[in-house]
Amino acid sequence: MSRFLIEELDKKFKQLEEEEIVNPDEKDDEDLGEQNVTGNLDGGAGPPRTPHAFAKNAAGMDNDHIEVLGYKKIKSVKRNFLENWEKKIEDVINEMNYRQYRKDETGSPQYKINRAIKEINRKIYEVEHLVNQNIKLKTEMGISSGSYWKKTRNNFSKISERLNRISSKIRQLGA
Repeated sequence: MSRFLIEELDKKFKQLEEEEIVNPDEKDDEDLGEQNVTGNLDGGAGPPRTPHAFAKNAAGMDNDHIEVLGYKKIKSVKRNFLENWEKKIEDVINEMNYRQYRKDETGSPQYKINRAIKEINRKIYEVEHLVNQNIKLKTEMGISSGSYWKKTRNNFSKISERLNRISSKIRQLGA
């Protein structure tokens, strides 16, 4: 810093110190104590007593005073529109027989097949994830195959057969 700048800063500091000495009536922040606008609300200590101010459900809302100062109450918007739509299509597919599925006009046959393959892929990923978690659990905990229930051992062969049948059908669909 230049000498001139340092001298100017010193003058300003001295001037500020003199102003504090001249006006000793002004209180420092330390002398003021607590100052806030909620300190004396509803009788003092604690948070303001406003039940249902931030209601999470419609039962706790004050519907009489919602539309004050130009605000309007709106219906809640579903954020996951696409997921809900996919769920509805999945429900429709699961509930209808083939004839109804074929005649359904929600999409072209190519669209229906593509959506079905996408859904199959997602579900196979979930199954694979579940299998990998349980293989890891089995190895970490040292569980032997002999400790499975009889029904579980029978299910292994049934699942294997079903996967083979599904695999051949997927190859047939892809050809």
